[in-house]
Amino acid sequence: MNNWEGCNKMRSWNSITLGEVLPFKYGKNLPASKRTHSGEYDVVSSAGIIDSHDTAFTTEPCIVIGRKGSIGSLTYCPDPVWPTDTTFYVTGTPYCDLRFGYYVLQTLPLNQMNNDSAVPGLNRNDAESLAFSLPPVSEQKTIAKVLGSLDDKIAANQRTIQSADSLRNALWDKLLKTNTESLPLSSLAEFINGRAFTKNATGTGRVVARIAELNSGIGSNTVFNDIEVHQNHVVLPGELLFAWSGTLMTKRWPYDEAIVNQHIFKVLPISKFDLWALELIIQSQIHYFQMIAAGKATTMGHIKRADLDKTVEVPTSIPDKLNMLGKTLWMLASQAEQENQTLARTRDELLPLLMSGKITVRDAEEASAEVGVDKHEVKE
Repeated sequence: MNNWEGCNKMRSWNSITLGEVLPFKYGKNLPASKRTHSGEYDVVSSAGIIDSHDTAFTTEPCIVIGRKGSIGSLTYCPDPVWPTDTTFYVTGTPYCDLRFGYYVLQTLPLNQMNNDSAVPGLNRNDAESLAFSLPPVSEQKTIAKVLGSLDDKIAANQRTIQSADSLRNALWDKLLKTNTESLPLSSLAEFINGRAFTKNATGTGRVVARIAELNSGIGSNTVFNDIEVHQNHVVLPGELLFAWSGTLMTKRWPYDEAIVNQHIFKVLPISKFDLWALELIIQSQIHYFQMIAAGKATTMGHIKRADLDKTVEVPTSIPDKLNMLGKTLWMLASQAEQENQTLARTRDELLPLLMSGKITVRDAEEASAEVGVDKHEVKE
């Protein structure tokens, strides 16, 4: 009797390999010329969802896994999709619930299994030989529901963020259709430059917010420092940062209190325009600033403080009610972003503990309840 045949009949968890219960299948090439931007089905590569198509290559829900390039990347696809030839994909089996399998794959070192020195590549035999502990299917489904409830709430918050920001953009566009004036960007806000706080960092204390954190969030390479700095160089959740070097971008800071590193402005209102509007004003000039930065070929692309003197088109006035609406939308999105950080931390802490059987589902439900996910919200 195979291990997976016995797992439903035994209360203990069995050691199993991926290939026995989640065999990897190759995605199929779909040239860009054959993709349709308005297709019904997502096209998924190792970089995630990249386009759409009129038909699906796999009609079953699946997990798409990066095979070339971003190896080990994971995209959970509850609907039919087209996995490209840079991917593997797996579907659920009678012995392994698909969403449970998605969380299993997150605990395995797929992204470290590069067997190609030129272009990162994942070998199917190596991946399928990875072992993990498999509980009975009923327990798999329960574990997946608990972790899924956290991911579902994160997804719902993300939709709230997108809606709030879309409404904020629409509000600004409406205001620009009234009376406007041209003012220097530098006159609308205080742009406080960060400093080199990564030097001699202690490894403890607050996050040092660098461009890497603005791009990709807090990760294993994030620098921490317990140095005391002036409040001007501290960013709080919901405040606005503007990277003026490298990747020129704005960022509503969603994490805990941090220290602002060099090459980043902390943006503070000094005029009639609050953060909700200032972010849109700066964004309206991002392409201009990127063009300036791209012209500095001998150094890392950047702008100078003098470039902030560029005039921008802004409303002559903003009615109090509309300004309050803009601030409310900014705050709503910020709160959802902050909650998502808490939810993601909880999920990431529970994931290895649940998958190893070190905590029970009841323990995980209690932990989820502490961050606002009621067990009754867990979907079937």
